[in-house]
Amino acid sequence: MKETYVRFMAPVTTQTSDQLMKLVDDKIRNGYGKIHLLISSPGGSVFHGISLYNYLFGIPLEVDTYNFGSVDSIGVVLFCAGKNRYSVPNARFLIHGVSMNFQGAASFDEKMLDEP
Repeated sequence: MKETYVRFMAPVTTQTSDQLMKLVDDKIRNGYGKIHLLISSPGGSVFHGISLYNYLFGIPLEVDTYNFGSVDSIGVVLFCAGKNRYSVPNARFLIHGVSMNFQGAASFDEKMLDEP
């Protein structure tokens, strides 16, 4: 089985998501069976991060993910797309709560949204 290494050292944006998907599509067309995805990301767009997760989880080849520095926010979701997940000893994961802002002055954090 042909394997390849891909580095994703970027925030999760429209452009970086498209670039990663195009690169992976190219690897699929060229007969690769496994991708080692090395991630260091400050996070970014939740929409694009969820889309990347679903894409990587659903493609017809094995994906292993690696945190080799710092994987923050939606980057953690991207990291979780790997069949096997690895981390260097001093790597960092940043996981934070979510909040919603509404038109006007109203703002709710995760705890307030969960309360009855």
